[in-house]
Amino acid sequence: MNRVAVIDYGLCNLDSVRRAIEEVGAEPYVVSTGTDLGEPDHIVLPGVGSFVDAMVQLTARGLHEAMHREVIDQGVPILGICLGMQLLARQGAEGGHVAGLGWIDATVPRLVAPDASTR
Repeated sequence: MNRVAVIDYGLCNLDSVRRAIEEVGAEPYVVSTGTDLGEPDHIVLPGVGSFVDAMVQLTARGLHEAMHREVIDQGVPILGICLGMQLLARQGAEGGHVAGLGWIDATVPRLVAPDASTR
């Protein structure tokens, strides 16, 4: 059975992600520190919230380095969901320019709602 590491850095909806992984017949396990990552068959990086806050938490929990070893060095497939997908980029522009995981050569721009007076 495929073991799927679900990354928990404090800004995620883990229950729905875990249930979806179980539904397709894989075995999810939640990881909140780099030492907990182990050797997954796949990694899911969900997320909601701020790019800056997410990168601070990933780094502080040792998840950035541990995921780099698995994804880049070992070739473990990763799926980013919502903010998790944005974090794969080189940098994000929300709250100032902040380094992302750097696995996609892109910058995630700050999204701004259109001005209602220009409609």
